[in-house]
Amino acid sequence: MKQGFFIIFLFILLFLSCDLLDRSSQCERIIEKDKMIEILTDMYLLEAYIHNELDIKAFHKKRDTTPYFYATLFNKHDVSKDVFDKAFHCYASDRKEIDYINEEVINTISLMHSKESQKEVEQKQNEDQ
Repeated sequence: MKQGFFIIFLFILLFLSCDLLDRSSQCERIIEKDKMIEILTDMYLLEAYIHNELDIKAFHKKRDTTPYFYATLFNKHDVSKDVFDKAFHCYASDRKEIDYINEEVINTISLMHSKESQKEVEQKQNEDQ
């Protein structure tokens, strides 16, 4: 009797672990993780531009141009919105996976910001000379 429960337990454990491994490879087949990081990085930058750079007075224009911006972003990465949504939901179903992706996006943006700040410092030093 104990062996029966043990075998069933092992079978369930094996089934669940295969599903977790399969989930990662399923997501990779939709959009590779590195490409997903690139797309999300561009999305965060696009959102920052839309919310910070476009004039508040141009609210209606902003509302009209946002879909165009996103269509351009998806076109740049050669992916449709539907494919992106499917991949995003796939990666988001695994908390560790989506946390890793978000950390990489934040690291990428931080690196970009550091490089931009360094350029500004160098420009200011050149102007002062």
